[in-house]
Amino acid sequence: MNSKSSFLSVEDWDRQLCRQAEWLRPHRFLQYRHAGLVHAKSVLDLGCGTGRITVECSEKTSAQVTGLDFDPRKLEFARSLPGRIKWVEGSAFDLPFPDESFDIVLCHYVLLWLEDRERALSEVRRVLAPGGCFLILCEPDYNAAIEEPDLGIVDLYRKSLLREGADLSCGRKLPGMLSGAGMKGRVGVVNFSWEPDFWHRELKAEQDLRRKTWKDLVSPQKMEELFKKEEDSLDKGERFFWLPMFYALAKKKQ
Repeated sequence: MNSKSSFLSVEDWDRQLCRQAEWLRPHRFLQYRHAGLVHAKSVLDLGCGTGRITVECSEKTSAQVTGLDFDPRKLEFARSLPGRIKWVEGSAFDLPFPDESFDIVLCHYVLLWLEDRERALSEVRRVLAPGGCFLILCEPDYNAAIEEPDLGIVDLYRKSLLREGADLSCGRKLPGMLSGAGMKGRVGVVNFSWEPDFWHRELKAEQDLRRKTWKDLVSPQKMEELFKKEEDSLDKGERFFWLPMFYALAKKKQ
């Protein structure tokens, strides 16, 4: 997750990335197998942030794994993690690598933040080897999110993300993005259940994150009132929240 938010520290972003990574770990492991990660010789994690997914990949393959991000603060954090990883500061719009450098390029919660995705995907295609895989592990679609009862929480997510420059409909656009980049593949929605037990475990951390990122959108008093309603609806078994998260696996032509 790589927004431009000035509300969160690098440590905040790392905690959020770790939470996201935990939610979707079984899905990622399946996609790694489909992409042939274990057989790859060179892998690029595009928009690696604090490096948690990069390290996970390096533990699943003997390939040379490279993590690239534009934010030097996140890379400094990533370099403190274990693993035989090459960390590179750079732009997704002008990748500092030769043509056909990687067997796999992957990203996770990245495309929704990119202003010029056409240029970024053109760069991905350039650095992929013939027959190489572009693995989009997760891109959310907040414009399709559902909550019940409707407490206005989804609306606040959308306002917060729009302010930071996110594309709220990114997930559903993956087929068009890949087609425009001259790549073909399969696109799907992650099979993930937002169950009451999950929310009971996650709610405190999620509300702490909202307090930091929504503080200019709603007063502290109204925010706490909203959170209390959310907790009450969860305790009563009424609460439902669903955010479709899309993935894709595409190959560059031989």
